[in-house]
Amino acid sequence: MTLTFITEVQPPSSRPLEPSMAHILPLVGGWKPPTMWIKPKKKKNFTDKQLTMLIDLGFRTALNCGIDCSNILIRSGFHDTTRIAGKAVVDRWHVSYRLKHPELFNDEYIAAHGYTPGEWQPFLTDSSQDMPKLDSTVNPRGNAVWPKDAICLPKHLYPADMEGMRSKFIRRGQAKLKQGSNTAWSTKDPADFVNGLNWGPFWSLQDRKKRSGTK
Repeated sequence: MTLTFITEVQPPSSRPLEPSMAHILPLVGGWKPPTMWIKPKKKKNFTDKQLTMLIDLGFRTALNCGIDCSNILIRSGFHDTTRIAGKAVVDRWHVSYRLKHPELFNDEYIAAHGYTPGEWQPFLTDSSQDMPKLDSTVNPRGNAVWPKDAICLPKHLYPADMEGMRSKFIRRGQAKLKQGSNTAWSTKDPADFVNGLNWGPFWSLQDRKKRSGTK
């Protein structure tokens, strides 16, 4: 798997981290879902159904990065570009998240990308993560990447049975690790559709290019 920097601006001393499900916490009691956050002005851009999709993908992204989060910030919708050294470059379709790990200091976060086959597609194909950074880290526009005005998303938007999803992921991940794989979610497994939601057609890369008029 190709490792890429996934922050808006590539930090001069940072390096990408290999996602490792070996760091997933064991199946123990007392687990509770992470709190999901978003900026108010971004929330207005999405329907409730789309927010549920973003929450679901963020949760899977955190698991695939090997992180049992206490908080997940939705930083974007689906997009296929990223910024490296201040320049926009073409990337695979993904959503940007910020993750907080209960064992890290409260003023630090981990940036992560959850990659999918296409825009508003249901499957997590793989993920990437960066080194922990301070919440006060700013983007090129001078805004803190963990915004102070972020709001909690209501629980009714969360996917059902997230604990069951986590347990399933860990068990599948343990089996996949034995097979030498580091991605637990299959892009062809119908069980990965969240709660039976109609996620729309599964467009191939060729279909997407035809629809967008690109070659």
